[in-house]
Amino acid sequence: MNQKGQHMNNIIWFAVELAVAIAFFILGKYVFPAIPVDKLQLITAWAERFVIWARDFFEESEGEIKMKMVVEQLGIIAKEYGLEFTEDQLVAIAQTAYDAMRQGMAEHDPD
Repeated sequence: MNQKGQHMNNIIWFAVELAVAIAFFILGKYVFPAIPVDKLQLITAWAERFVIWARDFFEESEGEIKMKMVVEQLGIIAKEYGLEFTEDQLVAIAQTAYDAMRQGMAEHDPD
């Protein structure tokens, strides 16, 4: 890869990082303002796993069905850990995990 191509890859990488940082800032400021960080980290880690699970095991299902399944599983986990989240918060967490997965896939395979 030539130097110009490498430079463009770096710019794209930084733009993606900036977009993710802004998304997390907005989520943190408006969606999850009262959720302790440790609880948010726990449910976010589970969301990442469930998004991949839905992608791998329910390939034929539509995105809306997969989202519903992920949110349902997140609700079960939250209840097990004694965490309280609204459905809107769980949807936002799942959507953020999905967006991060898609960005990672796009960076890995830019075609």
